[in-house]
Amino acid sequence: MLRIIFSDDFIHASYVRGGPLLNTFILTQAPLPSTINDFWHMVWQERSRYIIMLCKAIDVKGLGLLDGVLPNTCLYYWPRYENDEIQYGNYIVCNQKIDCIIDPLFNVTHLTIRRIDDEEGLVHKLEHWQYDWNDFNDFYWPLRILRRYMLYLIYQ
Repeated sequence: MLRIIFSDDFIHASYVRGGPLLNTFILTQAPLPSTINDFWHMVWQERSRYIIMLCKAIDVKGLGLLDGVLPNTCLYYWPRYENDEIQYGNYIVCNQKIDCIIDPLFNVTHLTIRRIDDEEGLVHKLEHWQYDWNDFNDFYWPLRILRRYMLYLIYQ
């Protein structure tokens, strides 16, 4: 595993090569408010096609927290709603579509990212997979799978 370093900045991320998945990917914890711009720079630079999020996202604006640091949570570091765009440093990230049917345990958000200063207009497409996180005591979990399957049947 290698640490990813941009100039003087450090992103808590590692390249993972090989292993049981037989591919290369970036493994990282949720970006902090101070590293979100660097996170999107890393996504652009490495042309990441997937972001897999295994913790619950929270809206810290409503909680009045400065850093948004709660156990097993992270800030929303991507546009939450379809057709929303947010600028992160030199990058604009756009939420193209949210798909809750692909996988019963994940919400899949289709994103695009582009550089503000790119005259060629290059756009990178990626998927953000967010685990449908609930407490470990979630006894409704089987019902959530059935609900997702019903949505699939309805909107297929």
